[in-house]
Amino acid sequence: IMYQKWDSVSQPQKTATFAIISIAFFIIGMLAGDTEDIRRRVSGFFYVLSSTSAGASVHVTFPKDLALFRSAVLAAVIALFGYTISPTLWGHFTFFALSITSLVALVLENISSTELRIYSGTSLVIAFSLFWIVLAALDTVERDLGLALGFWSFFMAGQAAFAWDYRSLSYSIAVGLVATCLWLYTKVQSWVLIISGLITVIVAIGEFILESLDGSLSAAIGLLIIGAVIALLSVRTLSERGD
Repeated sequence: IMYQKWDSVSQPQKTATFAIISIAFFIIGMLAGDTEDIRRRVSGFFYVLSSTSAGASVHVTFPKDLALFRSAVLAAVIALFGYTISPTLWGHFTFFALSITSLVALVLENISSTELRIYSGTSLVIAFSLFWIVLAALDTVERDLGLALGFWSFFMAGQAAFAWDYRSLSYSIAVGLVATCLWLYTKVQSWVLIISGLITVIVAIGEFILESLDGSLSAAIGLLIIGAVIALLSVRTLSERGD
């Protein structure tokens, strides 16, 4: 309803609307909260809605002055509060995503140099990813989801560097990610580590071959060989585990 008349709605009205919705969702989350599992999941879902609406209220209030950073930080704080009261997978994901968004927004809205943005942004994201991976390994948050989110953001930092033509940085991040997966797997037996490391190896080697050979027939043959080797190693590993 508001979207249909968005241009005619004043800024105070926009702020008040999202703020009231956020408060309402937060109160509903508190009322729904209980030790019972189903009520806890419902409560956690309303806290997520409250955090996103609170972020929207800040964004429409400060449309030009660090809008994304301020809204993401406020939403992350509320999401963390809700996750602490009613821990759910959805709340876990929301808080992590908002935290990463806050870090990226902080870099984008305060640094003008492209090179400094890339190095600062990837460093912050990787640092937070490693922090989250440690929390997941210690079972402070849900292990598999925490590991998956941490390695996903780690991986995407490398892909962002690759997209901006910082190839060496991208390959270095990939090597660091695979090394982290291998080392952590000796401590924590999780399928997420195997999948994360494998995807990183495939993507990094594939990008390197395509970039080096410029999409020629040799590149296609190289990718085919990589796929065959990985398949053979997988079959061998499965047969050994079966024995």
